[in-house]
Amino acid sequence: MKEFIKTSLRLAAAFLLALVGLAITIEGYSWAKDYYDNQQAKPFEKVRDWEFSLAESIGIKTQAKTKLVNGSLLASIEVIGYSKFFSDPRNLNKSLIFEFLDNDGFKIISKPVEMSQFTTIIGNNGEKVGLSYQFDEYIGLDKYKRFSKMLVGWNLTTEPPQETAAHKQIIDHCAPGISKTERLKRLSQHGAVRETGTGDYSAGEHAVSFFAYDGSLIYCR
Repeated sequence: MKEFIKTSLRLAAAFLLALVGLAITIEGYSWAKDYYDNQQAKPFEKVRDWEFSLAESIGIKTQAKTKLVNGSLLASIEVIGYSKFFSDPRNLNKSLIFEFLDNDGFKIISKPVEMSQFTTIIGNNGEKVGLSYQFDEYIGLDKYKRFSKMLVGWNLTTEPPQETAAHKQIIDHCAPGISKTERLKRLSQHGAVRETGTGDYSAGEHAVSFFAYDGSLIYCR
């Protein structure tokens, strides 16, 4: 019985030592991996600069600064110049889209930033001269190491707004001192112009009448 107890105790001690050894091994491996990962990530804690120009399309240039801290991408974006499209109410929820690509042009991450999310930069004369935005998100070292270039796109509305009949400015076709040609041009604001008689023209509920011999105005409504 004593021998059995001694054997059991020796086995328990050996098992305990094995567990302690395994824990030390795991801890050592974990420390070594963390140290290795930290050494690998350290160069990417330095700020990297990126540029992309949209001068020919919407009249701005973009700059970005990025770095990686504990696997999180920290980015500071600056838009140099203030496009007229930025103030268009239709673009309040439209975006500039910042993309980071690898050497082969494959997209790694894409960050849309709505116009309402930017901070407006004001110049010394009080005019808007640019925009700024900062963000951070976890992407990990492997993705960040693949960053090779930045592209910037947009989904802004750049076409002029369609002028509706309700907002169209009606110019008075009965104004004094204008030529017959200009009067008929203004009359066309009310619809198709029809010649209803010699010197008589109408469009919708409006009409004008001219003397035949000199084209001077007889009446206008």
